[in-house]
Amino acid sequence: MGRSPRRQSSRDVSPSRVEPEHETAVDSLASAHPSPNLGSVNRDEIRVSAAQSIPCRRLPSEPNETMNGQYLGPSSAQSFLDQALRRSGEAPSLLIQSPSNVEIDTSTLSFGDAKVCQADIAQFAWPDQGIAIQLLDRYFEFASPTYRYMHEPTMHRWLDRIYDKDDVSVATQACVLLIFASAAAFTIDSGGDTVDASSQGWQLSETYYQKAETLLSEETGPPRLESVQARFAAVQYLLSSSRPNKGLFTFGTMVQLMQAVGLHRKAVEKAGSSIPDPITVQMHRRLFWCAFTLDKYLSIIMGRMPLLHIDNTNQALPMVVNDEDLTSEGVRQHISKYGRDCLLHATVAHIEISITLARASQEQCSLPSITERCHVEAAMRWGVDIHDWHSRLPPILSGAVHSSSLIPCFRRQHSILTLARLHAIMFVTRPLLLRDLSTDLRGTEAQQYRDQLRTCIRTARDVVDLINSSSRNRVLFPAFWFSQYIAFSAISIIHIYIIQLSRHRIPADLFSTASQESDMMTVESLYQLAKVGQGHLAEAGLKSAPVWRYGPILESLSAQTGKYLSLLRNSSTHELRASDVPMSRTIQLPNNSNAHQIANHMVQTESVAPDHVTGPQPGTDALWMNGHETLWNDLMAENLDNNYLTMDFWPQFDNLPMVLYSLYVYAPNKVAPVLFTVLYGISAVGHIWHRYRAWRMIGLQPMCAVFYTAGYALREYGAFDYLYSTTNLNVYIISQPYRPLLELSNYHVLGRILYYVPYCAPFPPNRIMSLFGALVAVVEALGGLGVAFASNPSSSLSLKELGSKLTKASLAVQLAVIVVCIAFAGLFFINCKREGIRSRKINIPLIILSASMFLILIRCIYRLVEHLGNVGLNIGDLEAMRELTPILRYEWFFYVFESTTMLLNSVIWNVWHPGRYLPRLHNVQLSPDGSEVEVEEDADTRPLLTKAGSILTFGILFRHKKTQRDSSYSLDSRHSCISQT
Repeated sequence: MGRSPRRQSSRDVSPSRVEPEHETAVDSLASAHPSPNLGSVNRDEIRVSAAQSIPCRRLPSEPNETMNGQYLGPSSAQSFLDQALRRSGEAPSLLIQSPSNVEIDTSTLSFGDAKVCQADIAQFAWPDQGIAIQLLDRYFEFASPTYRYMHEPTMHRWLDRIYDKDDVSVATQACVLLIFASAAAFTIDSGGDTVDASSQGWQLSETYYQKAETLLSEETGPPRLESVQARFAAVQYLLSSSRPNKGLFTFGTMVQLMQAVGLHRKAVEKAGSSIPDPITVQMHRRLFWCAFTLDKYLSIIMGRMPLLHIDNTNQALPMVVNDEDLTSEGVRQHISKYGRDCLLHATVAHIEISITLARASQEQCSLPSITERCHVEAAMRWGVDIHDWHSRLPPILSGAVHSSSLIPCFRRQHSILTLARLHAIMFVTRPLLLRDLSTDLRGTEAQQYRDQLRTCIRTARDVVDLINSSSRNRVLFPAFWFSQYIAFSAISIIHIYIIQLSRHRIPADLFSTASQESDMMTVESLYQLAKVGQGHLAEAGLKSAPVWRYGPILESLSAQTGKYLSLLRNSSTHELRASDVPMSRTIQLPNNSNAHQIANHMVQTESVAPDHVTGPQPGTDALWMNGHETLWNDLMAENLDNNYLTMDFWPQFDNLPMVLYSLYVYAPNKVAPVLFTVLYGISAVGHIWHRYRAWRMIGLQPMCAVFYTAGYALREYGAFDYLYSTTNLNVYIISQPYRPLLELSNYHVLGRILYYVPYCAPFPPNRIMSLFGALVAVVEALGGLGVAFASNPSSSLSLKELGSKLTKASLAVQLAVIVVCIAFAGLFFINCKREGIRSRKINIPLIILSASMFLILIRCIYRLVEHLGNVGLNIGDLEAMRELTPILRYEWFFYVFESTTMLLNSVIWNVWHPGRYLPRLHNVQLSPDGSEVEVEEDADTRPLLTKAGSILTFGILFRHKKTQRDSSYSLDSRHSCISQT
């Protein structure tokens, strides 16, 4: 692990553990990211990355997002920071428009790239074999630390064949030349350290590249693995030589060739076919996932749509094995007590963090701006994932071993992964800089927001510290485009943080004066640190393409923060610390004129770009804003007239109600559950403490009221914790009231009414609960099977369709049962009228029963209409959520047709309690002459268990055999007159 007397090669390192086969990327991440698993019910193979396939439909208006014919991307850092600083001509544009006649002779595919001199390849000759071997070793040890998509022993064999004058394909020769090109961008100084190449070294590097490009243009025949490898190597070289636009177009061609070769699909062994070469299989995996990783970063940095999506592949992650141990015969095992570190650990780790970053970026794009809690929760959730990823790294990559103790290859890998981790943390937390969410959040949520905001600022400082130390050690090279972008992001965050403090858009006391880090986190300290980082970044970017010249953006931001700090120093003698700024008001100055002066300078100061900046400034970092245009303009131009705001014109109903991974589809209302909890609680108290003591008649109603009260109390909990997790899912399930109890309560009341006048009953009263109880059981059985089939991810498509049909059938049967109940009540009323019975004790309970059944009918129709629409819920796919029936997407349907109707049902039984009208005992009957008589009941001698079984089966089983039918009526010795109605 320590330095060796000689320059160690990657061939000296072997794996610590080798496994015969690896799971797919989605499977390997499932344990680390369990949250979205429930979100998809259609493809369990990609559940973990449902967010990856979410297309963002919140498209903002794009009034001025092109420059010299190039699309900037509405969310690119340059375009949005430009919008933030523009104020109706009072502030300059950050984007420097080139004259119309500039670079008109530049190729369209290279427009905006750094200019390079054309090399003379007519007299091209291969370098000496010794130099070629050195270039090959330098490439694998330093130039490509995590993108290890070539097999080093194979490259050496190809090199030997080339120098032995064997027949070698043009793609193979191009692969070797492009390795030379990337390695020649660096050189070894007298101290043995790797440094940036001289101008002659870069010219030689360009010669290798142009020769390889010429060879690839002459390639014929079907595409092969080396065809894709060569073009990916070309993309890497173009990026390191500051030609990102040409690199993007080359990358697009490479993706098409990669799909043609089938690298995005796992190789399947077929009967009778030859066994795949292990080297080829692993190179397929490595190349695809390296391309996937690069695609994610390019899409973010350049503001373009990603070309590769995780839901379109089943390719496995590469095996963690060193190249020298991977042979055409298989994997060579090394017997070692402790094992040795493996170079592929860094490659797989880089792939995993890129997948996390891709999912986080898609989720940021889908989160509605009005749901502040969503952004805090997302930052916390992704922060935990990033921490878990970091904890799984081996010691040499996690920082447990100081990088100075590592060999060059491991040192470079550690540096790349450290920057990737810090960038991911900044990426998921920086949306919280948009405005002060602590005013909208309370208690624990506000503290969580402040913690995440502190993490963002600390991480930005750590990045700038790292970049500054790297510059002191001469390792911030122009070829390190990835490091330059991350430095730009961190410095931008520091400037925006200071400007936000000046405008009172974020909490001012994030960093306590009593903490050990208080001196490092003062505004003055952060500003000076950012200025030093800007200088290093500008020096490294002198040769960069115009698209990657971050200087103008940072100079404009620095001008704003510098003016603010200068004015504040002149008007106040106290040390400026973030925690010194009062939270409840803007920064206090000795007089109002100074405060007004700061505000004017913040929006009127012109920032002049450096003279060396020419050419277009296309957008970078497309996902910085994610639809928060209005907030950003408000951030940088307070009191700006609305005519100049960049507005979002998407329909409110098409986006804002839905929240990704919400168990309710939307972000639940926080007030309505409290209201209904109180109202149902009052109704429950009324049912429990009624004065009629008719528990056997109405006992199910107080039970239902209690259940509804508890259900809405849990829904209030879910209104704050509605994103998918095991705990939240359990709370969501428990909060659903057991609605069949309401219907059973009404059927029981109907039976009691029929018992009161049995000779007018259209159906035997003692069979009412048996009939309707059985029908309700059928309804619930159909509904349970339907939900089980439709929601099970492992169900086939036909089984899911069957589940949907069963659910609809259960609702239709329930509707029919309600209609039958109402029909029984209607027939009973007609029979009573025919018999001349006009008692208030019958009419009022019948009216209330009919009203109650009508309310339940409304709810049933609401549920039926809901299921007739699209209810294929996938809480991890925002596009699928948009296609849901509006009844599911909008919460007010639930509160109107479910909550309100069932509350009214509970209230009317409270006000017109059946105990006011019907006798408490069911054997008290109304005679034709209007008197009440008590019918002597047969003694029930059945065992207790038999009685319980009869009740649980609604009287269908274990029936009580009576000597006389309850529906008969005769005034014999078995009847006694109670009262005269």
